[in-house]
Amino acid sequence: QNNVNFLGNQNKDKVLEQFSSAYLTIVPSVVEAFGYVVIESFSVKTPVIGSDTSGIAEIIRDDCDGFLFEVNNYRDLADKINYLLGNPKLRERFSNNCFENFLENFEVKEVVNNFREEFKL
Repeated sequence: QNNVNFLGNQNKDKVLEQFSSAYLTIVPSVVEAFGYVVIESFSVKTPVIGSDTSGIAEIIRDDCDGFLFEVNNYRDLADKINYLLGNPKLRERFSNNCFENFLENFEVKEVVNNFREEFKL
């Protein structure tokens, strides 16, 4: 209760600032069509622990740039949080990998170039 603050709506710059100062991001969604939160976190080199569901699992490369945990399994989530908190070198590796994942797959210029190549535009 003392460690969680709900800040309400924030502008994009403020959200990215908060992500960039976080050690990790947790996305515990039961269903997620597309993981914008994961991508935003990756864009500022903050690894994500996310539920192994739909859009989240399509973005996070488990044990490469973050962790996936079993949906609704709070013990699995807690174990992965504690493991990452206790392993700063792993967090650093995840941080570098998630940013690389962002640049290669989600950065706007790269995505546009990929579409151009795909459709020969």
